[in-house]
Amino acid sequence: MIKYSVRPAASTQRLLTYCDDIRFSMPKSFDHFKNLDSTDLISGQTIFTALDTVEKHSEDKFFYYELESYIQGNEGSMAKHLGVQAKTPAAMLACFASIYSSKLSSTKLQLLETDSEVKLISQRFSNHAVLKYGDLMLHTTIKSILSPFMTLSSQDLNIELPFDKRFYGKYADKFETVYFDTNAFSITVAKHPSEGRLIEKVSLNSSIPTLHKINAAANMLPPDKLSLNNIAFNLGCSERQLLKTLHTLSMPATATLQHIKFQRLKSQLIREKWNLKKAAIDFGYNDQSGLTKLFKNVVGVPPSEYRKNLAAL
Repeated sequence: MIKYSVRPAASTQRLLTYCDDIRFSMPKSFDHFKNLDSTDLISGQTIFTALDTVEKHSEDKFFYYELESYIQGNEGSMAKHLGVQAKTPAAMLACFASIYSSKLSSTKLQLLETDSEVKLISQRFSNHAVLKYGDLMLHTTIKSILSPFMTLSSQDLNIELPFDKRFYGKYADKFETVYFDTNAFSITVAKHPSEGRLIEKVSLNSSIPTLHKINAAANMLPPDKLSLNNIAFNLGCSERQLLKTLHTLSMPATATLQHIKFQRLKSQLIREKWNLKKAAIDFGYNDQSGLTKLFKNVVGVPPSEYRKNLAAL
């Protein structure tokens, strides 16, 4: 079984946009993330590595305050982007937990409910310094989700953080009316008196399919570095183990790699108005014939015909 934490590229891409806007140069190893779709999965650790890079090298020691607006967006935009819809804060929190744990992160969540409140819990098993940004981002996201209801009083909303105040350092004061050093990140929201049971039908922590993990590991690579060996390295296994996993899934290794390359290539071509010359260079081909061969192997037609077929849809 492959263990690999994943999350969509969106948050990392927003961080990179922020860096571009303030003219902060990130390492070139982050460049290819800009060319992924926002919903494409990548390693769950990427955003924390990026945040750690900014923290260590930025002259602005309070950069997260400005970055937060990039992550949060306009009021309601985060909820719309994530597909979170509900009419009360408690129902909104329950809906968010379901979407977050099944689509946005491999982090395990727990929901508890009483007659008067709903509580979301995210356990923490490590106090690595960069994980403070995990709590900051989750806090930012949930605050954005609940923004339509932000007239909530401290009696209606309770936030607990896993580590002591010193762990969060200069950002500790960002957390208003919170309890520190509670061993878990949790948010408790009061239910409306008319609300019944909310979490009975909520599905949490759906298993991430193995193929999604493989795709996420592939998305960590620039297109010209896509290979089974490099994907296996990102997954923390040997190429032999990856081949065995693909065999178990009844997925031929060569065809799987070609499909991964094709999906990346197709997205780039659509985004960059079918610039075949640039795509050939980006994907490590000597000329455009390599692209044509890949298209024919996967979809049976050359790029030009495939483009016409797409336009006709």
